[in-house]
Amino acid sequence: MLAFPTAIARGARGATGPVPVARVHEFASPVVVSNATDGTVTASAVCPDGESALSGGHAVTGATAADTTALTDRPAGRAWTVTLGVVGAGVRLRAFAVCGRTAA
Repeated sequence: MLAFPTAIARGARGATGPVPVARVHEFASPVVVSNATDGTVTASAVCPDGESALSGGHAVTGATAADTTALTDRPAGRAWTVTLGVVGAGVRLRAFAVCGRTAA
């Protein structure tokens, strides 16, 4: 039979960990419409002051997959910025950002 100790020794309390994200929410950019025959279109969803873009993405309408190429889709400071290479006019792009405060 195993013997169990009657008292458990405790060490010193460790340091306080980082502050977790207090709130996370999504922001969307206005819809940006390409008006050039060929070129690029860029949209940025900007987070409020004091928050960072933790992740993001985009939605495209008015085009087929062959009409667009994602050139950038990444955080840029407080924003999530998307740039598409487009063939044809009328491509509609909207960027989305998941924003939140992180521990400093």
